[in-house]
Amino acid sequence: MNAIISSLSLAPVASRMAQGGDDYPVRPAGTPAAGAGSPPVGSSRAIGRVCVIDDPRELSACAPDAEGLTVTLDGAAATTAADGSFTMSAPAAADPVVSVTGPGMVPTQMAFSPAMSIPVLRADLFAQMMQANGIPVTSGSASILGA
Repeated sequence: MNAIISSLSLAPVASRMAQGGDDYPVRPAGTPAAGAGSPPVGSSRAIGRVCVIDDPRELSACAPDAEGLTVTLDGAAATTAADGSFTMSAPAAADPVVSVTGPGMVPTQMAFSPAMSIPVLRADLFAQMMQANGIPVTSGSASILGA
């Protein structure tokens, strides 16, 4: 049974590899992620993009309605533009965490990177995913979504 589950879990990965897609391309330092800018070396600005996803299997396919979400980083806050982009002060803390919140979205946190693209799920999609998997969502609980 475990072998079947393991092989089913790897099927999407193997399929992607066979298609030649590269979901997480290696970029040289200073090269921006798609949809995100990268500040110059030594810059005091952090530039990024929040990506509202409609399909949790495609974390880089962004919906066009990411305006007005709140991004917090190292005590500073910014509001996203219509395309999800934002600019704010670069963090001073070691190992800073970026948080994204907004109406109808699952609060999201991830480690800071200079060219951030932050995938965020809609709350209704998340609830559907949990229900489909038989996982009760309780107040104060947390989830990890990985691709």
